[in-house]
This record gives sequence, C-alpha cells and structure tokens, in this order.
Amino acid sequence: MATKNHHIVIIGAGFAGMMAAIRLSGKARQQAMSITLINASEDYIVRPRLHEWATNQTRERQKITDMLQGTEVNFVRGWVTALQAEHNAVQVNTDEGKTSILYDSLILASGSRVDTQSVKGVGEYAYVLDAHDKRGAEQLRQKLSGYQTRAGHVVVIGGGATGIEGATHIKSLNPHLDVTIVTHGALGGFKDDARVEKGIKASFKEQNIHVREHVSVEEVQASQVILENGETISYDVCLWAGGFIAAPLGHEAGLAVNAQNQILIDPYQRALGYPNIIAVGDCAFPVEEPGNPYRMCCPVALTMGAHAADNIIRMLSGKKGEPLSFDYYGQGIQLGINDAIGWLGYPDDKVHLSVTRGKPALMIRSAILAGIDVVFDYEKRYGFFSWLGKNRYAKKQKQLARKEQTLSKQSL
Repeated sequence: MATKNHHIVIIGAGFAGMMAAIRLSGKARQQAMSITLINASEDYIVRPRLHEWATNQTRERQKITDMLQGTEVNFVRGWVTALQAEHNAVQVNTDEGKTSILYDSLILASGSRVDTQSVKGVGEYAYVLDAHDKRGAEQLRQKLSGYQTRAGHVVVIGGGATGIEGATHIKSLNPHLDVTIVTHGALGGFKDDARVEKGIKASFKEQNIHVREHVSVEEVQASQVILENGETISYDVCLWAGGFIAAPLGHEAGLAVNAQNQILIDPYQRALGYPNIIAVGDCAFPVEEPGNPYRMCCPVALTMGAHAADNIIRMLSGKKGEPLSFDYYGQGIQLGINDAIGWLGYPDDKVHLSVTRGKPALMIRSAILAGIDVVFDYEKRYGFFSWLGKNRYAKKQKQLARKEQTLSKQSL
C-alpha cells in the first residue's frame, strides 16, 4: 500500500521518462504522491532528429521546464552518480552540489548511448549521433560546418537506421562531399526484407554514396579506418553508428543486466529482485517477450513510460498491475532531405504489405515526427496517449499454456 505521500523519482527525461512523468502528474491531485524528474540536461532531446541537428537542419530544442509547466512534477537538473537500491536512494550532482534523493518508487528511464568501446579508436576519433558524448551531435555539427564550401570525405560506419539516416542526410545537404558507408552486413538488410534492402540501396546509388558491405571495421585511426581485411579508407570526418548500449547506472547498482547493460525486467517492468524499481525504454530488457519482440525505438519507449505510470496509479489505488503488452505500427527511415522509405509493421514489427519510398514516405515520416513533437503537450492537456496490443501478452500466455497441456497429455 502507498505511504501518506508516495514519492516517485524518475531518472531520465527522454521519451519514456517524460511520458511517465507527465502521465503521473495528471493523477497527482487525486493520489497521495509526489513526482521528481531528474535529467542531466535542461534541454529535451529528440534522438530521431539528431542527424538533423548535426547537419544544422533542426529547430531549437525545447526546455524541459517549459514542457513541465502546469504539472505537478518537480524537475531536478543533475547527473545521477549512484543508485543505492537497498536504501531507496539516488545520489545526484547538481549545480548546487551533491544531494541524496529518497524514493518510494523509482522509474529508471536512463536511456542508451552509442557504444564507442567495441572497436579501437572510435571514442578518440569518430563522431556519434549522441546528445551528451564528447564527440556527439553538437561537435559533429561544428565539424561539418567547416566543409560547407570545400571538398572532403565522410565515412559512416554502421548500416542500421542511424547510419543510413546520417549518411544520406550529410550527402543530400552537402552533395560536393564524398560519403562512404561501411557495414558488416548487407546495407538495408536489418529488416530481412528484399524490398527494403532494394529501396535503400537504390537511394544510395542515386545519391552517389559509396557502399562497403559485408566487412567489419578493425580500428579507427586519426585519418583512416582499418578494415578487418587489412584495407584502409581515408577520411576527413568519421561518423560511428555501430549500435547502442544502455547507460551503466543499473549495472553499477548491482541490478541484473544483459550484455548491453539493459536492466532485466519482469512482465510488469520491475527490475528483477526490486519490485519498487521500474525500468523503461532503452535501458530495460524484458525477460519475457511482451507479446511482441522488444526493440529499442521511440514508440516502445513511449508505451513503456505510459504503462509504468498506469501501473503505479493502479498500485496506489490498491489494484493489481498489468503486464506490458503492445503492437508495432510501422517504421520509416529518412534517406536525405528529399527521400525516405517506410512500411507497415503491424503488429509484429515485420514488413507487411507494400514498401513506400520517396515523397509519400517522407511526408508520413514527417507527420510521425510532428506527432512526437506534440505528444507530451496533448498528454498533459488531455491524457490521451494509448496503444494497441494491450492483450497480446495475455493471449500468448494462454497459447503457451494450451501448448504445454497438449504436450503433457501426449507424454502420458
């Protein structure tokens, strides 16, 4: 049962953390609770727009305090340096100094960051599409500004969505630059669909972006990339898009994590062994599939944040929580300022029906991003956020139970 004033602390103001904070704030007056949101930056970062920021094509960032205006959320700008799970406390460094904040419930939404340690030299010489890295999106923005009127060679390492959007955006805005993308698999092969792969490769060919497939990077040096086969590629600017790992906070606190530092959570999003710690978004990984395969992405993060808030409200009302469950809708990838590719992914994140490319796909993707820009304001005003697939986990559990019963009868 809830204490007289149940204190909920949320670490991280990305998609998941911000959604949890604002959704909880809508019930704060009806429940005996207080909400504290902790984030290192006062700016709200939209990760799907970081390639735009790096190429000087995005709008000014929103301030978190402006987004929280009119809510019951107390915002603390600071770095969480330690989680003391046994004492229900987090240690925070703020501009005013070090402080300890106690919680009754903790929502960990500390997100993920680009993995710069898996290949030698990445952290020292490559740029990343990350908001807080020492060679992040802002530093890449400054570096690219020096090549607006002069030639240069940009090498992008990583053939996933981040690398694809980074390479095509740089090239479409700087057609005089040579751009090469290097990927250990097939370019566009991450969806295992020939139409997606064909569409992405066609766009790269049209934009004259060089593609090096099926080759891994051994090392990044100051002015060249060394491939595993011994070849080298010289560069003026190197962008690393080789994958993400979760922030280390959960691992350092002794919580159970996977190889990517993601906190292992049960079907109710609770950290294993810690029922008052809920992990959401990129920093979490379900030990049971939540009705569909889990993937780091914006829609899943928003859903996890909203679901965490709903379960806390249920708990404070004396009700039983519900397991996380959701459907996917689709996916879109920008291929420069004038092109994009997209497909329906409902409900299982696989490519269904037709694959759309060009202006129609670009318009759809722009509309989705516009929706992301206003989702928190609409949640604050109307509490409208919802999602499909809430019963998918329960249905899968029933299917598994029936299958086990059948196998049990056959073994008798």
